[in-house]
Amino acid sequence: MKRIKFNILAIVIITFLFSGISFAHPPAISDEMGAYIKRDGLMHLIRAQRYILQEMLVGKRELDQKELIRAAKALSAMFAMIPSTFENSAMVDMSRAKPEIWENWDDFVAQADELRKISDEIAAMGEIYGAEAAIEKVRLFNCGACHGPYRK
Repeated sequence: MKRIKFNILAIVIITFLFSGISFAHPPAISDEMGAYIKRDGLMHLIRAQRYILQEMLVGKRELDQKELIRAAKALSAMFAMIPSTFENSAMVDMSRAKPEIWENWDDFVAQADELRKISDEIAAMGEIYGAEAAIEKVRLFNCGACHGPYRK
């Protein structure tokens, strides 16, 4: 019985080794898919940091000065990345980005810059006056300013 198990294991290993499956070198992805993955990943990271601040605002998370400042600074850096991340206008079917992003590029970039400025203000207020003084500024985030015209 042990010999049979060993033979089956050996066959599986040999088949795997010679099957051409490679985990070290995954298949190449298209430029369009690469652009989508970058944009989608950045938006998910922004949402996660924004969620932290929103939870503090509504009392679902303890108001923590260090965490507020960290999240605001992270958001600022991410909002600054939006123009370069969205520069490639390549589209895939699953994308929620509208072509209007690239048709109204200057407005799109201005919206991202405005969100970056709000993030900077929250971080600065948090550092100088504390989390209690800064948290109300979270209400200034208007995600719909971009998601309305630029997201499906």
